[in-house]
Amino acid sequence: MEFLGTFVQQLANGVVLGSVYALIAIGLTLIFGVLGLVNLAQGEFFTVGAYAGLLVLSHGLGVPAALLAGVLAAVAVGLLTEQLALRPLPHGIDPHIPMVATIGVSIVLQQIASKLFTTRALPYPTPPLLAERVGLGPVRVEYLDLLILALVVALMAALTLFLKRSKLGIAIRAVAENGRAASLVGINRRFVILAVFAISSALAGIGGVLVGMYFNNVNPYVGFPIALKGLAAVIIGGLGSAVGAVVAGLMIGIVEVLAVGYVSSSWRDAIAFGVMILILLVRPAGLFGRPSAEKV
Repeated sequence: MEFLGTFVQQLANGVVLGSVYALIAIGLTLIFGVLGLVNLAQGEFFTVGAYAGLLVLSHGLGVPAALLAGVLAAVAVGLLTEQLALRPLPHGIDPHIPMVATIGVSIVLQQIASKLFTTRALPYPTPPLLAERVGLGPVRVEYLDLLILALVVALMAALTLFLKRSKLGIAIRAVAENGRAASLVGINRRFVILAVFAISSALAGIGGVLVGMYFNNVNPYVGFPIALKGLAAVIIGGLGSAVGAVVAGLMIGIVEVLAVGYVSSSWRDAIAFGVMILILLVRPAGLFGRPSAEKV
């Protein structure tokens, strides 16, 4: 019974961590779906949100204000990235060049953060109430864990309704399906791209604040491993599949926590990415991806 209780506890911890990976993966999926771009600066948008939340919490303004600050800061940086690093690139350019541009943005943002906040990990002030534990059957979780799960589920549900019911959401789906055809029927593709960057950056900013509170610290390089796991979730789930991104994000979080609990913390990334390799060997297009027809 003790083993079962510990296992269930580890599963619960994995779901919490995996939900954050899923949040980042959805943001990556949105940008890839509309632009065909793998945004390798997403982790730094996450870091910007985390530091903005840190500043707000340090002044005792509370979690809602920290989340709002994280969103605003990440969206501002995301839109600037699109305007200054991606928009000036010629149309029809090799798709690898915009991806390299986002690598440059990530390095610049890391350096700015390290100059402003030093390279040391800074403690993240979490309200004492969120650190209290509550029992749910065999599992004991912090209120912070429940907040993360509730917020991520609410965001995913809201995003799903937004994409299916709102005019802008329908426009985003149309551009993702066929950007040229969408432009011909009057959809402002430029505005759609900005909206997608704003939504994706907002998700990253929220994730940054949540992870900062979850691990109780933040540093200028915290976004890189998180974004790497989010990118892995996108690949495992299938490029362009939001459902796949969520499922794969949860899967990576659970595998990672179980690896730490039953193997060694030093093996967490090796085991998580090992599982990714095994899945891709069986399903190269990902769990929910559709194999593309090869041209002959």
